[in-house]
Formats: sequence, C-alpha cells, structure tokens
Amino acid sequence: MATSGTSLPATLGTSSPLINGGISRTQGWDTEVTWRHSIGDFKYSVRATLSDYKQTIVEFPNKSSLVSDFYAGKDLGDIWGLTWEGWFQSPEEATERNAIINQKWVHNSTFGEGDAKYADLNGDGVINNGTNTVGDTGDFKVIGNSTPRYQYGIRLGAEYKSIDFSMFIQGVGKRDVSYQNGANSKQFLGPAQGPFHSNVYAEHLDYYRPDDTTSPFGPNTDAYFARPYSQNGGKNNRNYRYSTDHFLQNGAYARLKTIQLGFTIPKNILEKYKIDRFRIFVTGENLITISDMLFYDPEGIRGTFSGAASYPLSKTISTGINISF
Repeated sequence: MATSGTSLPATLGTSSPLINGGISRTQGWDTEVTWRHSIGDFKYSVRATLSDYKQTIVEFPNKSSLVSDFYAGKDLGDIWGLTWEGWFQSPEEATERNAIINQKWVHNSTFGEGDAKYADLNGDGVINNGTNTVGDTGDFKVIGNSTPRYQYGIRLGAEYKSIDFSMFIQGVGKRDVSYQNGANSKQFLGPAQGPFHSNVYAEHLDYYRPDDTTSPFGPNTDAYFARPYSQNGGKNNRNYRYSTDHFLQNGAYARLKTIQLGFTIPKNILEKYKIDRFRIFVTGENLITISDMLFYDPEGIRGTFSGAASYPLSKTISTGINISF
C-alpha cells in the first residue's frame, strides 16, 4: 500500500510522509451473461453484468490502533458514527438528560429542545469517542459502509425489419451514504442556511418545530432535521458535526440510463437518391431513477451544490438523423 506513514504527534508540526507500508486485500467477483436470438425478422439480445468487491486492511503500521487511521481488520469505506435517540421534545427533558449524560464533547454548549440526543453506548455518562482506538471507541460504532456493492447493468436490444430499439439500465444494489462528513456536510444543516440559501428543497422544511410554534408551517416534533438557528456559527455542530445512524441514507439505486428507438428507411427507397443509409432516432437519458436518497443524485453524491461541483441531473430527450452516402 502506498499510503501515509505512522501517525505522528501534532506537536511535530507536519504530516507523516508517504510510505510503502501495510497490506490490503481486495476480494470480489464479476459475472456477465449474454443472450442473442432471432425469430424470423425479429432479433433481440440481452446482456447483464453484476460485480462486487470488498477491500480489507490485513496489516498496517498503526501502533496506537487509531480507528481514524488504517488498522488490521478495517473494511475500507466503514462509516463511524453516533447512535441517534431522537430530538429533545421539551426544555425540561433536555435539562433532565443533560444532568445525567454529558454531551459537551460533541459541542461545548447546552443541548436544548429540538437538539439531538445521542446514545450512551458504553454507559459512562459521557458522549465521546473514548481513546479513538480499536476496542475503545466510546459511543461510536460502525454504522454503515460507503463502498458501492453489487454494481449491475442490463442492456437490451431488439430489431424488427427497419425498426431498432435499445435500452440500458444501471445501478448499485447496496451502499450507505452519510451526509455529515466530507464534501457534502454543508448541504445538510437544515434551515440554518435559511430560505436565502442558493438551493432549498421542500425537504428542508422538515425541521423540528415545537407544539407552541408560531411558524406558518405548524408544529413538527418528529422531524428529519433539528431545530433551526438564526445563524449557524458552529451551533449546528450539536446536531450535524458527526455522522449518526439517523442521517445515514440508502445509496442503492436503479436508473434507466438510456433508451433509444430508431427507424431506418428501406434501401430500395434510398437508392435513387444515392444514399446508402438514412436512420431517424429518438433518445431518452436518465428518464427513470429508483432511489430513496434525498436531495442528491445517487451518482453524484460526492459533489456539493453550494460549490457548484455537482449540477442537478437532467432528464434529456433528443432526436437525430444518421446519413451515410
């Protein structure tokens, strides 16, 4: 593995140099099935592909066994996070629980109504990541894996006299997506970015509102997002700083990537015009997508709308003509 060297103390003032160290193992498989057949003037074909892989660290010079680094037994793509136990439903509930379980490691402030409750998995009365080492991760655990599993594609084709048809479907059978870490984090702060944010969806309105709210949208105590703040200022770190199982979404999808229908004018009509082939076609792209994901296109989840690194996917219908002389 060409990777970072052994983790060094921050007091050194620089990062570890790259080294050839450690051993990883990638295991997987792929299969392809193709069928072609003709029935008189009708011809058709089907091609299906399916593949899967998993990469695991076998050895790595991580003497401290930090889980934030590579370590033996780690599956690449593992998502570590906290367990979400809901939103505080009242100031009294927040006060009572704050006296029992200290969540200030997540954010050094008081958690109140509409903020997140995190599970104290190890029962020590403090929400944290322990020593962040194998065997002592505090209240963190592996909540998912971002590796795209069971990637597949299906290609269909058919011809009947002058008419031709083709279709391609692709997708991923299993994948977990966490929005709080990495390039996507700024997009899921809920209404804290306000209605003046460049990209606001109807789903952003699904934020915590108490029973006595004056909001025109009414109360919403079983919301997807936490309560809003007039300014972020780090306050949303209470609820969005670390990955939680609540915000883990299913990244599996199926998409009709392309579909095309064409018609070729018979040669006996084209001969007098000295044209060898004249074909008219219509093509559709990305017309149907089956996905449970909110906000993002499942193929572009690494992009960010605010940074213009990802553009909302367009459904496209186009026509064209192929002429050969």
